[in-house]
Amino acid sequence: MPEETRLDVPLPEETELNVSMSGETELEEEIIDLIQRLPIDDPIDAYEYIEIDNYINIEEDLTIDDIINVVNGQDESESEKEQNEEMIKIGDAIVGLDKVIKYIQQNDLEITSSLMKDLYSLKKYINYLRNESRRQATLEEFINLTV
Repeated sequence: MPEETRLDVPLPEETELNVSMSGETELEEEIIDLIQRLPIDDPIDAYEYIEIDNYINIEEDLTIDDIINVVNGQDESESEKEQNEEMIKIGDAIVGLDKVIKYIQQNDLEITSSLMKDLYSLKKYINYLRNESRRQATLEEFINLTV
């Protein structure tokens, strides 16, 4: 694990903050100069940093769910993506696996036999699930479901 990264910016003696300066403008100019010397691609200026809190909407009330989502790291956009994600049908999954297997065979990829067996087993399992979903319930199962 890399050690702590230190930012060593050489500062000439004339750029050291001099607390005894007479005016605030000199301090502001010195701060701006120091910010510009930082090895950052696009730093914000000092005024923007100070005023950033004024642009934040602080009147928005957060619900308990919003706070929980923020703590858990979930954005609203992530939950919307999950809801809008299209469900893949079993038949499409089988066709996709067939295409993967055919691609591997046609291009002579160096795939181990155990991996090919796993692909065939996966296809067989998905076919089993499809057949189970199509299977008609027995009379006993039907009666137990309706009771």
